[in-house]
Amino acid sequence: MLDEDKKEVNEYIDTKTTTNQSLKQRRIDAVVTDIDGTLTDNNRLINIAAIEKIRWLTSQNVPVILASGNTACLMHGVSRFFGSSGTFIAENGGVYRIGFLGPVMVCSPRDLIFEAFEYLRRHYENLGTPLNLYSYHERFSDIAFEKTMPTEEIMSILAHFDTNITVLDTSFAIHLQKAGINKGETLKLIAKEMGLSLPHIVAIGDSINDIEMISSVGYGACVGNSTPELKSAATYCASAAYGDGFVEIIDHFFDTLS
Repeated sequence: MLDEDKKEVNEYIDTKTTTNQSLKQRRIDAVVTDIDGTLTDNNRLINIAAIEKIRWLTSQNVPVILASGNTACLMHGVSRFFGSSGTFIAENGGVYRIGFLGPVMVCSPRDLIFEAFEYLRRHYENLGTPLNLYSYHERFSDIAFEKTMPTEEIMSILAHFDTNITVLDTSFAIHLQKAGINKGETLKLIAKEMGLSLPHIVAIGDSINDIEMISSVGYGACVGNSTPELKSAATYCASAAYGDGFVEIIDHFFDTLS
């Protein structure tokens, strides 16, 4: 983000009329948000009001960074259709891109992850239970598969293979990734490259894979349907759930109604 763009955003926020004096004084460099469970409803359908807020933010030169466990190819499409700035975090931090024209960056190759999955697959194959992969050929850093086994059981099995593997339950799938890879660490890389200040970023999520992300910024927020762990880590929790909660959070940090 260019310095003159930051100045324009800051002047906009500082001069808005609101009864909340602390809100008038907030400087916000960017908004980063999860998608599933945060911009959707309970059926995973996109909340239209949430998309309207994203487009409003973009129109005010506030970068909107989408962060998800989904693949880079899907994130490119939704960034375009949602009307965001094109910057995204994919595969729960394993992959990112800055803007629509930036290269897709892979934070950690998945050689070890593939070996871990094969170890796990053979274990369940011997029990007559297949593991169903999600978008295997579109992923660069992690491996995702259908949640048909208890997460704790998978963690126990893989502990005998390698302790450098993180098993992540996003409620929608099980993800295997290298330890230390998460949305928060990748957001730090993006902020550095874009010249954004972490204390002046709003991060919004709903699940445990968002904890590092909302903990790494100055304004960590969660929607009403969030897990207890995320609510404990957030500085602001919306009363509304799902996409309506996202709308509430944006209205809390920005005076969009005047």
